[in-house]
Amino acid sequence: MKRKAFTLIELLVVIAIIAILAAILFPVFAQAKVAAKKTQALAQMKQVGTSVHIYLSDYDDMYPPKVRYGYGPAQGGGDPYIAMTWDDFIQPYAKNWQILMSSSDTRQKANVPKVGAYRRSFGPAGNLFRGVQISPAMGWNYTGWPSNSSTSVPEVSSSVMFLERRQPNIIGTNGVTATNWRAHDSWFWDVAAHHTRRDNMPANDPRAVWGEIAAPYSEGSVFVMSDSSAKWFKVNGRASDGMLHGTLLPGYKEGAFGYLNDPYWDKGISCVDWPWDERDTNHPCTLPGE
Repeated sequence: MKRKAFTLIELLVVIAIIAILAAILFPVFAQAKVAAKKTQALAQMKQVGTSVHIYLSDYDDMYPPKVRYGYGPAQGGGDPYIAMTWDDFIQPYAKNWQILMSSSDTRQKANVPKVGAYRRSFGPAGNLFRGVQISPAMGWNYTGWPSNSSTSVPEVSSSVMFLERRQPNIIGTNGVTATNWRAHDSWFWDVAAHHTRRDNMPANDPRAVWGEIAAPYSEGSVFVMSDSSAKWFKVNGRASDGMLHGTLLPGYKEGAFGYLNDPYWDKGISCVDWPWDERDTNHPCTLPGE
């Protein structure tokens, strides 16, 4: 009686076919996963932008401040006074902390009372969210910068409101990432985006420490404009040494805040920063059309 079975050659052929199909399909699945995350980020950004617009309707078309610092009783974690940041201001309208965290942001979260595990994945453009409120009790001899009016934005569809800006880790004195960094000064000082340099530059590049804009979606990043439209832009700016390292946005000045005249630093990125001190007249990072 003759048994039916695969020969060794037939078995190897089947294995080879499966391997070829896997090699073809796995990249497709990976691309589909990235596309899904990008779609989710676009939806979240749209909700954040909508929340800001509802806030504007209640506050005479004035954008919320990036930070309110020095008001209220003292608290722990390095911050001398209770401070509020832009995410606190829009939360009554968003009613959801989760929309402020990107699914592609894998960095450590902090345990925040009444919020849970939380980490800001998005950040406002500093030259749109210009407002900073500093309490006179701080003794710094300035009160910040007044908030920007939405009616003063010349080109709303071209002006960035938010982008995928990761909150950096805070390393404690013991070399361990701090778990209470929402109460740390850096949570307030480092609240807004300064420029659109990517955050995954090679570690041996001296500009890597200034990288802040995540571009996890096919070498691109998600932005929401001041008209609440969410858009994806590909990394498209090159540094003076040829490295593809930033996002050049139409209408924005090319440069890093404070380095606009330095050819090593100011190539290939859009400047979206603004000073904190209202006495500081050095604010070159204007909006499109200004």
